[in-house]
Amino acid sequence: MIPFFLLCINLSFAQDSLQCPNGMQSIQGEVGFVSKKKAHHFCIDQFEFPNIEGRFPTVNITWNEAKNLCKSVNKRLCTDGEWELACSDSGHWKYPYGPDYDDKKCNTHSSTFGKSGEYRECVGSWKIFDLSGNVREWTAGGGVGSYGGYFNSRKGSNCKNWEAHSLLVKKNSIGFRCCKEL
Repeated sequence: MIPFFLLCINLSFAQDSLQCPNGMQSIQGEVGFVSKKKAHHFCIDQFEFPNIEGRFPTVNITWNEAKNLCKSVNKRLCTDGEWELACSDSGHWKYPYGPDYDDKKCNTHSSTFGKSGEYRECVGSWKIFDLSGNVREWTAGGGVGSYGGYFNSRKGSNCKNWEAHSLLVKKNSIGFRCCKEL
C-alpha cells in the first residue's frame, strides 16, 4: 500500500507535468473530422514565431523551414485541427474574437504585417493572438497549407480559411506558430 503523503506528491507531480512552457497556452478540445473526433490536449504559442510579443513574425520561409524552426525549439508545427480549435474557441466562433467579422479587431485591412500582439483585441478566450490576420500560418495535417488570413484578407481571415501551397512557397504573408504535446 502506498502511503498517503507519497500519493499526494505523485498527483502533484502529474499535474505540474501537464503545464505548458512559458509563452504557450494549454488547449483542450476535440480535433479531427466529424466522424473521427477525439479529445486532445496540447500547448500552442501565444504569438506567431518567434513567439515574442512586439516582434515581427518570421515570414518568407517554406513549410519545411517552419517545421525545422519549431523542431529547433523542441516543438512542432500545429496540426490543422489544433490550429482551428485554438482559433475558433472549440468551434464556437468564426473568428477568434467572436462570430462576426470586425475590421478593427485584427490586422486584416492593411498593406503589410505588423508586430505580434500589436492588435490587442485580436485574441480569443485562450489568450492566443493574431490567429486572424497579420500573416497566414503554416500547419501540418491533411496537406501543405496555411490557415487564417493575412494583413489584407479582410473577412477571409477566419478560423476555417485553409489554403493549399507548394512545399517551395515563400511569402511575406505566411508565417507560423508552434505547438507541443502535453
